Amino acid sequence: LGIFKAIINYENIATPNLRRRKAKEIYDQFVFHNMLAMSMGDLSKAIIDQVSENLRGGRCTPDLFSAMKEHLAALLDTLYMKQFSVSNEYVRYCQWKYMELLESEKIS
Repeated sequence: LGIFKAIINYENIATPNLRRRKAKEIYDQFVFHNMLAMSMGDLSKAIIDQVSENLRGGRCTPDLFSAMKEHLAALLDTLYMKQFSVSNEYVRYCQWKYMELLESEKIS
């Protein structure tokens, strides 16, 4: 989740010089470090290569990491939401929401 937060912060940076520095930090801390450890999981080589090429070319637009962010969001959705939807916590949440609904109907 650290990379996801870092990308969101990066997208809100207004100045190109600061954005370039932050892009390099994100790449070094999350992408390059994980490439060396061979632990990028499902993150495709094409996405990593695209980010690397743009960084080398100095093209640090706000959407530099957008493909990576979309991929991570989809990964979180498929892996963790499925587990959450069958968990006891989700059942309790649904029960709580149902009770709120019943209470609001009694008041109305």
